[in-house]
Amino acid sequence: MADQPDKIAWYPGFYGAAELELRADSDMLTFIQEYNLSKEPLRAELLVIRKEPDVQISNEIGKIFKGHNIIEYKNPDDGLTIDDFYKAAAYACLYKSLGQTVDQYPETDTTVSLFRDTYPRELFSALRSSGRSIEEKYPGIYYVTGDVMFATQVVVTGRLSADIHSPLRILSGNAGKEDVRRFLQEISALKTP
Repeated sequence: MADQPDKIAWYPGFYGAAELELRADSDMLTFIQEYNLSKEPLRAELLVIRKEPDVQISNEIGKIFKGHNIIEYKNPDDGLTIDDFYKAAAYACLYKSLGQTVDQYPETDTTVSLFRDTYPRELFSALRSSGRSIEEKYPGIYYVTGDVMFATQVVVTGRLSADIHSPLRILSGNAGKEDVRRFLQEISALKTP
């Protein structure tokens, strides 16, 4: 067996080359190798995979769903900002990039959903300011269109139809008695735990 040449350490070479390339402006730049992009492990709140590609989901929230659906949930005490919007999109990008084969999870088969109890005025204002459009497709369900990589919706649980979405409506800091009563009636009819 022939001797194998030593493996080339490309990344330190790239770092040095990038510094050299930009040396004329180095006093205005900071270079940080292998910068950690998160303090905690990166994980989406929920991944929903549609089993049958040609089946349309009947639930209003699921109508946007494609094969792979990244869901980010904000509890009633959390805000929902433009940075959260980008973080959810980044999760979808990471998920897409981590398939076992190239383009295993196509962009056209991936969605992003963000859930929050109250209407995210600042987020919607920032999205509109950047040229995106917001359309209330169903009560409390807003589609974001324009410059988005993935089909995206924002679900405002406090504005969802009480008759249809009782499980999500009770995830509120101020769920109404009628919401709780409707939810309890709905789950009492279930046959499995």
